[in-house]
Amino acid sequence: MSMSVTIYDNVELHTALIGMKKLVKEYYNEEIVPVLFQYEFLK
Repeated sequence: MSMSVTIYDNVELHTALIGMKKLVKEYYNEEIVPVLFQYEFLK
């Protein structure tokens, strides 16, 4: 039984997607979460 290893054909695209994921997470935490707490959608 061999282990499955993912090899990305487009390293530049994969790197950009990882960076975008981090930016979206930061945006969500800084801009969206406070509004959700303000309107008590999160407690």
